[in-house]
Amino acid sequence: MTASKRFDPRAKGLPLISVIVPVYNVADYLDECLDSVLGQTYQNLEVVVCDDGSTDGRSPALCDAYARQDPRVKVIHKKNGGLSACRNTALDACTGEWVCFVDGDDELMPDAVETLYRACVKNGTAMSMGAYRECYSVFGKRQVFRPVFAPKGVYHTAQDTQHYFLTKGMLLTHIWTKMFRRDLFDTIRFPEGRIYEDIFTVPRLFEKAGSCAIVNRSVYRYKVRKGSISSGTNIRRQMDGLYARWAYVDFMREHHPELVGLANDAFLIMAADNLGRIEHLGIENARAEWDEVNRMFNEALPHCALRGAAFKIGAWLYRKNPRIISKSSRMLLRLGRVI
Repeated sequence: MTASKRFDPRAKGLPLISVIVPVYNVADYLDECLDSVLGQTYQNLEVVVCDDGSTDGRSPALCDAYARQDPRVKVIHKKNGGLSACRNTALDACTGEWVCFVDGDDELMPDAVETLYRACVKNGTAMSMGAYRECYSVFGKRQVFRPVFAPKGVYHTAQDTQHYFLTKGMLLTHIWTKMFRRDLFDTIRFPEGRIYEDIFTVPRLFEKAGSCAIVNRSVYRYKVRKGSISSGTNIRRQMDGLYARWAYVDFMREHHPELVGLANDAFLIMAADNLGRIEHLGIENARAEWDEVNRMFNEALPHCALRGAAFKIGAWLYRKNPRIISKSSRMLLRLGRVI
């Protein structure tokens, strides 16, 4: 898919697309984020910027400044309630026929909205997804990129879409690489008070959409930085991720029993990762959590599909000694990326 350099849907009567931008104390990154949104090749945008009670003294003013400069920007200021509450508030306010998301410290690629919208229209799907780049800062401003690929395909049933994300797209369940038809959110919201809100929410969107088009084209720049929610090492974060994957298993058991084994594989990978983090990242007073992870791991293991040799070797090592998995830390996660 080749994106055009001048693609102005307003002249062609194409739909309004809402871009939701949650903001919390990201003043150092917000200019780049909003510039990347407003500079999209698809121009008929509504940019809903939700300031979640920022306390850095700069983020709220920056949001308002962009609203004064560009009429497409709508700013909401609210009390701090977390990322899920912020996105939910923005969803209630947006009016576009389609919606996508970008976090306030990340960026969209210049043709991201166009690429995702074209994929939906071309294939007649209710949602679409692209690949992304992880961006790491090295020696100050220098950045190193690691591409995360999205094996392309078009899926016209919920079962096929869920199967894709449990196999080829296990690491692609972030909300911010996707575009959704707005009405999918009429009965779906992000769970407030959770950290891994994407894993709780996205499978339900897959199910309701019933169709998805995936393009292996980078649409997002995800900035890996210290201090972000996703980079934390606290025990609550680790357990929230685990419970999110566990909930995914239950969701598959309810809607697609034939996929439960694959859902347990996804859980097994995250559980092994969590064991390693609890063991090696200096998380204190985590004995109860260690025992809980082991309990859930043992409950899931007999029901795993155990795709390929990598899973089978990992499961065998775990049965020998759970701490073998923890000492190799993220072994199963890395194995899962290559099979």
